[in-house]
Amino acid sequence: MVDSVDENNQEVLLEEENQLEEKPAGESPLQETGIGKEVPEEEAREEREAEGEESQLPSQEQLAELNYQLERKKAELEELKNRLLRLQSDFENYRRRVKKEIEETIRYGGERVISNLLPVMDNFERALAAVPDNPEASQFAVGMEMIYRQLKEVLEKEGLQEIPALLEPFNPEKHEAVMQVITDEYDDNIIVEEFKKGYTLYDKVLRPSAVKVAKNEGR
Repeated sequence: MVDSVDENNQEVLLEEENQLEEKPAGESPLQETGIGKEVPEEEAREEREAEGEESQLPSQEQLAELNYQLERKKAELEELKNRLLRLQSDFENYRRRVKKEIEETIRYGGERVISNLLPVMDNFERALAAVPDNPEASQFAVGMEMIYRQLKEVLEKEGLQEIPALLEPFNPEKHEAVMQVITDEYDDNIIVEEFKKGYTLYDKVLRPSAVKVAKNEGR
């Protein structure tokens, strides 16, 4: 019984040895099981992925087009910035101009009314200068002078000021020469007489003074 088992084992071993001898040289048991074939497949997949990534990169023409589009957008953005700066500057100038106009409107809003009251002031002054020297006229003159002073104070609060003239150098921006007198008593171009008072409204000449100017030929 034991001898028959040993003979069977020997036959199995001989068959396995014959099978090993029939296999091509260089093959390993791992290759027979198929495990060794996984490495080439992974490498092939990696190569395919690398080729796919390379195919996704833009070409030189595409890069040139992208650079062109980028530069054009930069130029458009710069133009928009410049336009915005110009608009801001224009708006700031407009705001200052409107503010100045409003201030001038408030400041010189009563110019027309005050100009129309200047002849009234002139008539008050003429009337006061012509008051006769008697008690009755003096009492009347006191009341009239009070009205004149009150009117003058109101106008001065609104910015009205008399222009200095008598014995002042002639200034064509503030004085109007209606007469000239040759004299050696005064320096040349000095105002020696005022016929009508001039006025300014703040820094604006409302009416120039009508004056007589000295002409000294010796100086």
